[in-house]
Amino acid sequence: MTARIRQTVSLVLDVDPGHIQEAVNAIVYDYDFACGASATVQLKADEYHDQVTIASEIAPHVLTIRGASSVHPEYTLWAVSGSTAQTLVSATDGGRAVLADLELGSYVAGSTLLAAFQEGTFDVENVMIGSCEGGVAFKTGRGGKINFTGPVMLYGNAATIAQAQGGTIEMSTVPINLCASICFDQFVAVDFGGAINRANGFSGIPAGGKQYTVGPGGILRSNGIQLPGNLAGTNDRGVVY
Repeated sequence: MTARIRQTVSLVLDVDPGHIQEAVNAIVYDYDFACGASATVQLKADEYHDQVTIASEIAPHVLTIRGASSVHPEYTLWAVSGSTAQTLVSATDGGRAVLADLELGSYVAGSTLLAAFQEGTFDVENVMIGSCEGGVAFKTGRGGKINFTGPVMLYGNAATIAQAQGGTIEMSTVPINLCASICFDQFVAVDFGGAINRANGFSGIPAGGKQYTVGPGGILRSNGIQLPGNLAGTNDRGVVY
C-alpha cells in the first residue's frame, strides 16, 4: 500500500477539462491533511463536462473546487453533455466539498446538477445555475446536505430548483437572485423526511411555476417568505411553516 502524503500547507491543483475526478481522487486518497491544511481543485476559464463523484469521507473545508473568477463565475462552465441524463457532481459516503466561483448547467434534459446522499455534503458559494431543462439543480437523499454558504444566481429553467428526498437543503442565510425570467414545475420539492430551509427573501425577475410541492414526511421551513413562482404551492401530509 502506498503511504499517504502528509500535507501541512494548502495545496492547489490546476486542472484541465477531463481531469477533475482524477484530481479529487488524488486529494481524497493520496494525501493526509494536517489541521488547517486544505486543497483546491482550480478550474480554468473553460468548459468542463466531467462527471464527478466524491465518495470517501473527508474533513470539512478541506476540498474546494473553484472556478477561474470570483467576479465572473460564468467564465468556468461545468455542464452535463452527451446523450443521456446524468448527475453532474455528487457526494456520498461522507464525501464533501466546497463549490465556488463557477457556473453549473446541462445540455441534456432530465439531468441533476448537484446531488448529496449518505452523509455527503456540499457547500455552495458564488455559483450560477444555468439551464437544467426537465431536471433538478440541487438534490439531496437520505443523509445528504447542501448548504448555500454564499450567493447563488439562477438564470436557467429546470423542473425543480431544489429537491430534498430525505436530507437537507439549507438556503436560509445567503442572497438568491433570479437573474432571468425562469420557469419550473416547482421551485422546491420536499418529501420522505427531507427538509428545505429558507429565511430570507429572493431578488430579481419574477419566475413562472409552482412555489413548492411538499409530500409525506417533507418539511419546508419558509419562515413566512414567499418562494418564487406564480402558482401556489401544494402540501400533501407534509409540514410547511
